[in-house]
Amino acid sequence: MSRTPDAELTEAEWFRSLDKALDALPFAQKTVFVLAEIQELSLEVIARIEGVPVGTVKSRLGRAKEKLRSLLRTEEQPDARS
Repeated sequence: MSRTPDAELTEAEWFRSLDKALDALPFAQKTVFVLAEIQELSLEVIARIEGVPVGTVKSRLGRAKEKLRSLLRTEEQPDARS
């Protein structure tokens, strides 16, 4: 199935927004998010890699997801000054 140019542009814009939002995260949160959500590592493995308790990994991941949702939601809002 072939994708339309509009669909490809929308996907590219979404990935640019995600990349920008990831850059806004503190390093520890970004690291945990990437390891958990992109590399699909378990929380236990991430805790060993990071040298922190599993609870710390859960906290960082939760904060990262919350911040990303907020940043991406803001990115989707039309500029009120327009």
